[in-house]
Amino acid sequence: MKKQIIIPTLTVCFTLSVAITAYAGQWKQEEGQWYYEQDGANLCNGWEKIDGKWYYFKDTGVMAADETVEGYYVGADGAWQEDRLSRYENEGDSAVDIINNYLNKDTKYSLTVEELMAKNPSAYRAGTGSVYGKALNQAELNQVAQKVQHIVTSYITQDMNDIQRLDMLYSYLINTCSYAPTWSENRANTAWGALVYKEAQCSGYARGFKALCDAVDIPCHYVHARADSYNPSHQWNIVQIGGKWYHVDTQGAFFLVSDQVYANTGMAWDRTAFPACPESYFPINDQMGMAFPYYPSGEWIRE
Repeated sequence: MKKQIIIPTLTVCFTLSVAITAYAGQWKQEEGQWYYEQDGANLCNGWEKIDGKWYYFKDTGVMAADETVEGYYVGADGAWQEDRLSRYENEGDSAVDIINNYLNKDTKYSLTVEELMAKNPSAYRAGTGSVYGKALNQAELNQVAQKVQHIVTSYITQDMNDIQRLDMLYSYLINTCSYAPTWSENRANTAWGALVYKEAQCSGYARGFKALCDAVDIPCHYVHARADSYNPSHQWNIVQIGGKWYHVDTQGAFFLVSDQVYANTGMAWDRTAFPACPESYFPINDQMGMAFPYYPSGEWIRE
């Protein structure tokens, strides 16, 4: 493919699919639609390179054909036609140029601060034990709302699907927030620390990420480690994408992994309190039984 990414989500797909596509697969047709089976399962949710050509598989596993996907046209045979540039790609553009062109389209996610706060009124009201930070006062929660609204309306577009939105928000957070030397200063264990002050510990990362997910309606849980964990003070998130649940650890840089894979890092949690995560989004994590850190580029961030 001439350019390997359009928006940051494809960085995930292309980075992790390198190992995945090394396994043999086969095409199959069902009711007039094409699928590609690999390791006993249909490819889905993204671009895959097969026999030197790029194809896009929808979350149902169906191969896209004779349509424009994320700005790239795929022909009737499903293959990306390299001679047709995307509507936001110019000859000679870098990957960062393409992302910025995409984000500058007139399709920004529309959300006011008032609408954002109305989605989760108790979380944005001081004195209610807000999941974004129990100790935050109203002024600080207002700042969190303003920052979340700015991020969402600056970097999320209406035509992104949930995995693209999630990847964009994950990429933004880990590229703008630094690990705080202590939890006791600058609200480092809150969403304010992660998003406004841009310095946080794991709790702040997890609370900040939940605030971002809540804003774009991606189901997200804030999770605290159990006492018998390798690190009993650690916090992270469990999110839902395509009807399935996965672990996301923005401070640890683990993206969409299963219960077993995340447990292999030494973490334990109250599994009765959260949805089960039976498989990783990228099969290579389950095949190897380990979580691979994911550090996407942040060069596209305009602030």
